[in-house]
Amino acid sequence: MVRISKILLLGLAFSLMLLPVIKIYTLHTNLFDLGLFENLFYKLGQNKGYQFGFTGHVQLFLFPYSIILSFFPIGYKAYVLIFSQSFLLLLPCYWFYRHVGTYAAMSYLLYYPVWALALFDFHFDHLAVPLLLGFYIGIIDKRIVFSVLCGTALIFVKEPFALQAAACGALLILLAFNPKLLWKTEIDHSTKRRLYAGGIWLFVFGISYFLFSIKTVLVYFAPVDWVPISGSAFGWLGDSLMSILKTIMLSPHIVVMDIFTTPGKLVYLVVIFGSFAFIPLLRPILLIPALPILGISLISHLPNYYDYNTHYTAGLVIPVVFSFIYGLPIAYSLWEKMLSRLSLLKTEAKRKMMFNACVGIWVAFGHIALSPSPISRLFWSDKVWVFNYNAYLPSDRQVMMKKAIRHYVPAMSAVSIQNNINSSYLANRDIYVPFPQGTLNAYEYIDYSKRPRDGFLKYLDTGVVTPDVIQYIYVGYVVLDLKRPPFILDRGCTWVYEKCLDKKIENDFRHLVEKVKKYYSIVYEADDFIILKRIGENL
Repeated sequence: MVRISKILLLGLAFSLMLLPVIKIYTLHTNLFDLGLFENLFYKLGQNKGYQFGFTGHVQLFLFPYSIILSFFPIGYKAYVLIFSQSFLLLLPCYWFYRHVGTYAAMSYLLYYPVWALALFDFHFDHLAVPLLLGFYIGIIDKRIVFSVLCGTALIFVKEPFALQAAACGALLILLAFNPKLLWKTEIDHSTKRRLYAGGIWLFVFGISYFLFSIKTVLVYFAPVDWVPISGSAFGWLGDSLMSILKTIMLSPHIVVMDIFTTPGKLVYLVVIFGSFAFIPLLRPILLIPALPILGISLISHLPNYYDYNTHYTAGLVIPVVFSFIYGLPIAYSLWEKMLSRLSLLKTEAKRKMMFNACVGIWVAFGHIALSPSPISRLFWSDKVWVFNYNAYLPSDRQVMMKKAIRHYVPAMSAVSIQNNINSSYLANRDIYVPFPQGTLNAYEYIDYSKRPRDGFLKYLDTGVVTPDVIQYIYVGYVVLDLKRPPFILDRGCTWVYEKCLDKKIENDFRHLVEKVKKYYSIVYEADDFIILKRIGENL
């Protein structure tokens, strides 16, 4: 049995490394978000303006990644990104296997959000997984300095993680007050002092960095269509950060009612905690770092924030898994009490074996039901096209698409594509936008290279934003695949068994395609794959 578990563990780990890489080769990645990151790295590499690194989010890891990727040819950069992401997501599995055991490592690898992170394109959010692992390891081993360093690095992943780092600081301060919440013994004065100092640092720096990011950095570097924090996601709570916080603190019942009346949010909570039979809730102290990420998802009115299929669960993985592992003894104690009352399985060995089997079966069942791994139902079903095994098999049609794109779309021309036919060849250019952007109306391209490099420093001093140099550009080429799920910008339809369940999006997409054809001529068409070129312009 142990040997079978190890073989399964190795097979799943290998799949987690291999499948995301294959998706690049078979054209099953998206403009949102692998394509956007490839495009950002291209612009940074071409010195188009460092400001591109702050459009939408403050993600400081963009810059060291950009330096590393500059050593690789264009065609390999996407593979490097995806492979590094999978590798870092597997680090916790290795640590759990070495230091806790096969059971813990398997539980981590069966957790659905891990697979969603690996197979849902590329996002810097995945860095939260190894960094939070380091934070928790530091706490467990009482290596507080190491824990604080990992928490500090977490701040620079993306501005929401600065709030999570602040929550990590709150956990350190709480442990300094009451070490027995985690450790069974008291701690020495030196460790307690480091807990206080590290906790205060993470809390203060995390909150300060978050406020500076959203109220200063993102305001200055904001793209034309940037929506502030009080936009469609959180605007229902107030028109500013302070009013949102005021509503949450003074009227928490509004938020609670919203959660319980939104089915998607309840499903989100069931998947996050129910995948581990709700055992993580038995060790709530270890869930403190997860609270900001949970809070952001649950107060949002944008479904992608509380969709368990997205990268927004990255900050929850390690806190939930550690809470599960540390909650197992408590769950087992409750299990023993229940069996003793029922006079069942009187020997401890049998009780423990049955407990481990029941929890293991529950976790495995959740994985099989939800995840896109090779041992899941989705992998062998035609229900979800992007996770079906066919998505990983090269085909003649994919070869045709690649050849056509390279032959008919010039290297530096502006391109608008259907979100789900991303390719590195298309992403590495100045203007790479989602359909129908730049087709019926001109795309507002901010030429950040024209902004003075010291403009942000002047903004901090004077509060005056340097005017943008905007070029209004119609894209030269449009690439569409009518056999794939329709996308309008970043809005897709629920695509089940090769049919769109949202007929409005499907009809709107078809209507837009016909409108675009009035201004673009078809230069290539085969098997519902279309490349169009703007009429009457030398591109």
